[in-house]
Amino acid sequence: MTRSNAATRMDATRIPDSPSCYCAAPPLDQLLLGVAVLAFGQRGDAVSALQGVLQALGFQLALDGCFGPRTQDAVRSFARDAGLPDDVSGVDLALWTMMQRARSGPALRDDFLRRGASSGAARRAPRFGARAPAGSISAGALQQADDQRLRSSRAARSGPTVSPSLGSAPPIRAASGQTRADAELSSIQARTMASARQEIGVREIGSSNRGDRVDQYARRSGMRVGGAWCGYFTGFNYSEAARASGGEFTGINGFHSMQKARSFFEYRSYTDNSRATNEGLDRLREQHAANGSTRRWMTLAGSGGARHAAARQRPHEVFEPSTLPIRAGDTALFSHGHVGLVEGYDPTTGRLTTIEGNTSQQVRRREYDLNDPADRAKFEGFGRPARDDFTASTAP
Repeated sequence: MTRSNAATRMDATRIPDSPSCYCAAPPLDQLLLGVAVLAFGQRGDAVSALQGVLQALGFQLALDGCFGPRTQDAVRSFARDAGLPDDVSGVDLALWTMMQRARSGPALRDDFLRRGASSGAARRAPRFGARAPAGSISAGALQQADDQRLRSSRAARSGPTVSPSLGSAPPIRAASGQTRADAELSSIQARTMASARQEIGVREIGSSNRGDRVDQYARRSGMRVGGAWCGYFTGFNYSEAARASGGEFTGINGFHSMQKARSFFEYRSYTDNSRATNEGLDRLREQHAANGSTRRWMTLAGSGGARHAAARQRPHEVFEPSTLPIRAGDTALFSHGHVGLVEGYDPTTGRLTTIEGNTSQQVRRREYDLNDPADRAKFEGFGRPARDDFTASTAP
């Protein structure tokens, strides 16, 4: 190859495979705030998250965190099929939002999966139970390969048990009427959601409640692998937020199930209702209050959570959807025994966004309308840990 031919390899559409040739991608939080764009030639956790979304849409990509030619081809193919110019230079908030909607909408997702190899999509059956096209890859094999790539990518960046960096914590400033302890808790909760967003797309193998990353959720919670893992996932992300600051989430054993988590927020133990234990938890609540941040159990009027707490005279608060004061990093407890994390809530519209583990065998973002009685009935209530449930430092 001549020198001039070699030089043509270093153009706007081809870059070497070496990770050192990629520049750092902006944090995903900046993309979600609309102040950053993911582009060709970048490398980092946000690119891995993008690749996970593209995988869910049917594109065959490695979760290597490098925005190279294959990732760019997938982004442009998505843009073309979505009716946008196929020469997009990067992924901004608008394009990211379109991908998330296509990923969560069955009709749109099936359309992308049916496109076939001509557009770079994985060749797999569009619906469960449908006959697989000739040459397709089995779902189990795809999931195992995806899980292996995810594990390898994370291990290379941050080791086997701790998620990638959750970013620098902003200076702690208490708002008007807010204690410093609650301001610190809010910072920890922001880290919790940064961790949870990085987990979107993690899936179990088949319907086994197993998988490399899923098993890590269970082990961090001190539980055997193979159990229903929605609560493990929630506790894991609280734990990751604490570990990012060199601490621990001491309440992780209270998130093995919805019932345990409900008791945790009520300052009770689901497995030990002895007088000594209850008195100890009452003292803990008084100590938390003295330090400016207690656990909160926030329920909707008429909900099962409100009835449960009232019947047992346990601490709780009752709200209408328009006054519900939940925020990012709170825990959502579902009446059917499910557990998730609140990503955002708008009391003016009732729109609730969550990130949940063990939903269709994976970690997913979901939306609800709490002004809709059917959606409202799905929730037992919403919990918020106390600042002292974390030993992490929040110093900037």
